[in-house]
Amino acid sequence: DDDDDDDVQDDQGDAPSVSVDETTKEKKTTQSRQKKKKKKKQRIVDELAAFLSKPRRPFGDGHKRQLAEMWGLGGDTFVELDLSPDVAKRGDDGTPLFFTEGDDDDVTRGESQKTTAAEAEAMAKFTQLAAAVWAELASQEGQGQPAVAFDGSTIRIDYAGESTALTPADLRLKCRCAACVAAPPVAAALPPNLKPITFTKTGNYAVAVLWSDGHQSLFPFKAFVPEYLQRRGGN
Repeated sequence: DDDDDDDVQDDQGDAPSVSVDETTKEKKTTQSRQKKKKKKKQRIVDELAAFLSKPRRPFGDGHKRQLAEMWGLGGDTFVELDLSPDVAKRGDDGTPLFFTEGDDDDVTRGESQKTTAAEAEAMAKFTQLAAAVWAELASQEGQGQPAVAFDGSTIRIDYAGESTALTPADLRLKCRCAACVAAPPVAAALPPNLKPITFTKTGNYAVAVLWSDGHQSLFPFKAFVPEYLQRRGGN
């Protein structure tokens, strides 16, 4: 038994000891690491806050001007809306944006459905769009649409009491389809006997053309009818 006690004492004597200095050093190292992690997290939070504080355009600067120029539509018939959770929620809920707290059934909507600043801004832009579309339609009632025909050599355009003519090549060079925007056509590369096969009115603003070489174009009247918007009385 005495031998066993001696062995236990020997084992206890062999156990590693930790000095107060080593414990303090380890504690300071842990605290230093924690401070660094905290600073890193705070830096990420600050950078994210700075990023979110500025307006962002995830889809670029928009295509309002490009579409207006490409398809000849009046600039007022386009509006830009910011991405808004409030406006999106109205759509998800199936609640019309113009159904506001002044409507008869407002009592059933609850406080959460009151108009927010983002919704009010969107409503104002939709009102602007509706007025522009109405004006666009009204302006077309007086003059009607241009008449476009091919007489075998030239393309004749009659509108508002005036007539103009284009060669098939002249009109083709005005094509703004995706392929022609990427690689604009040049006169020298066009087929020598190029001619339009069909003209098809598209809506109230353009004519679609099928060409003899198989190419298809969509021309807004603004693109080839001289002073179209001014003669029509629109924007």
